Amino acid sequence: VEGDWFVSLDNQASTQVTAIYLTTQPCAGCQNGGQCLEMVLTCGTVEGRCFCRYGFEGEMCEIRTLSRTQLALQVFLLVASNLAMIPALVICYRRRLFTAGTALCINMIVSGWYHLCDTDTVCLLLPTDQLHLLDFATSFSSIAILLLLLARVPAKFEPGWVFAIVVAAAASVSSGNAVVSAVVLAGPPVI
Repeated sequence: VEGDWFVSLDNQASTQVTAIYLTTQPCAGCQNGGQCLEMVLTCGTVEGRCFCRYGFEGEMCEIRTLSRTQLALQVFLLVASNLAMIPALVICYRRRLFTAGTALCINMIVSGWYHLCDTDTVCLLLPTDQLHLLDFATSFSSIAILLLLLARVPAKFEPGWVFAIVVAAAASVSSGNAVVSAVVLAGPPVI
């Protein structure tokens, strides 16, 4: 357990007392952006381990598993994969589904932003955990929007159902419960 400990040993046969002062921490110092996580084992003891960022491993995250070139290539391909949404954006704008197109565009930007931050490349404005939730919510919204587009829901309902999807995704992320999303989506869109 992390903290300061004072242990004294009293020898009953003499008047001498030995004192030991210890400072403990769950991890001895995670490197390369690793985070120390405390885990309670089944026997009740607490153990600290370093949770390493992508591209590192080892007890203290001291071992690089990817070269800088490999990491840069993987990050580039991961972020560039978001460009696969461009055909869906073109279809949305050609069909004059501007709300859905804007939601998909936001998802493309947020996802790229999250992946840059998650791989410790560039992390601006928001911490990684908040970007993770935002990426989940926008991805969920994009999938639901694309399913409704494939179902050819009339364009006049577009702002209502896009709004309902975004509210459902936000409710799901904030409550941590995907059932909320299903309940919100089950009702007809309100215009």
